[in-house]
Amino acid sequence: MKLKNIMRANFINEKLTNFTEDSDPVKDMGIGAKPKEILNLFCEEFQKEFGIFAYPDECGVDYYSKTGEIYRLGDESFEDLKNPVVKLLTSPKHELLFAMNDKAANYIVKGAKWGWFYYVGGTPKYLKDAYELRDVFKQIFKLNSIGDKTLDESIKRYELYLKTIKKMKELHA
Repeated sequence: MKLKNIMRANFINEKLTNFTEDSDPVKDMGIGAKPKEILNLFCEEFQKEFGIFAYPDECGVDYYSKTGEIYRLGDESFEDLKNPVVKLLTSPKHELLFAMNDKAANYIVKGAKWGWFYYVGGTPKYLKDAYELRDVFKQIFKLNSIGDKTLDESIKRYELYLKTIKKMKELHA
């Protein structure tokens, strides 16, 4: 019995060493976080990072859940649906949902806990252990097979696009 407890303690110490001095293990693991706080923090971070206001749309009735238990970041959540980051969240094949409790989460994916869900090709995926914007997007990128090469190609394409518009403005003057 003692050996088992020692093994368990070593495992915990190994896990804790993965955090940096500046990190907060409780915050990083979502311990003590309340669903409403997580949803609000995501929207605040989204506006800060992308300069776009995200309005979560209540959609519990779509999943036979009570009002206020499931929220969607979809077509009605954004003004500019052509923005690349908005397209990633609101295309016909994609949708980002947030379940406020475990019961609501199970309406989306059986066995899931409260938190974020992302539709890929019409199938909802539970974004386990993703609470903050950066973690949610890392999982979305992975689910969509978006890597550095894809992002570099997009940057190149949009830089050319901006260069062309600036040239048009010069010609217009």
